[in-house]
Amino acid sequence: MLKDLFDEIKGFLNSKTIDSIIPPLLFVALNQFVSLTFAISISIVFSILLLLYRTYKKDNSKYALVGFVMVSIASLLALLTNNPNTYFLPDLLTNVLLCLALGISLIIGKPLVAYASHITRAWPIEWYWRDDIKPAYKEVSILWFIFFLLKSLLQIYLIFISNENSSVINLLIGVPATIIVMSISYIYGLLRLKQLKGPSVNEFKHNKPRPYKGQTKGF
Repeated sequence: MLKDLFDEIKGFLNSKTIDSIIPPLLFVALNQFVSLTFAISISIVFSILLLLYRTYKKDNSKYALVGFVMVSIASLLALLTNNPNTYFLPDLLTNVLLCLALGISLIIGKPLVAYASHITRAWPIEWYWRDDIKPAYKEVSILWFIFFLLKSLLQIYLIFISNENSSVINLLIGVPATIIVMSISYIYGLLRLKQLKGPSVNEFKHNKPRPYKGQTKGF
């Protein structure tokens, strides 16, 4: 299970999502030593160069483009307010929207984590709604709802206080915290599926009878 988890984390970090993560990292690092304007300028220039590099190499430039757009919006907000904490306002809005989406999905009985897994892995959506599968995705969706709720509340607090460590804290509750929650979700999800004794995706596809071996890899 741990090997599979490391593969999941490695896949997350190697999927070019890092392109949307590096600019904020650069901003936080520079903002500790230089002016707000200079930190923003370097972050934007780096985002542009990264986007051009991905385009030139014909790599997936989607995340580099997202990184550039987010950095541009965040930088504008920080400059207008002259407050480096507002740089993370777009991230806060994203977290609030995700929190709302997760809450609504739980209320209507269609856990968002199940949809995310379905889109990522292309597994049959019917498999996720089985009574011996769905509870695992519901419970993990609750975990992500709590995570984004707490993260949003903390970010709101950080934006309105004057603290030289606010940017660093915002950074820590970003990718590092996400990887931790993702790891907990993966381990808990697989253990919960085993407890529920439902079929694996492969067993479901081939309409295999009970007793099921169950899902052993991937969530």
